[in-house]
Amino acid sequence: MDWLAGAIEIWAGFLLGYKYKSAFLFNIIGAFLWIYVAITMEVYGLMLVAIPMVTINAKNYWMWWKDE
Repeated sequence: MDWLAGAIEIWAGFLLGYKYKSAFLFNIIGAFLWIYVAITMEVYGLMLVAIPMVTINAKNYWMWWKDE
């Protein structure tokens, strides 16, 4: 599952470079996958990054959406 989360995060970075707002949604999906990985592999420190990323990407998606 960790390879899938990483691949989604890379794809999101690629989309963000081309200014697709869907990149934020892919980042949110990737962050939820990282949370799953952190829980199943008991690497709880990873959640210190993944949980705030869900919030940050949701906020950024909202900011781009309301500007359109």
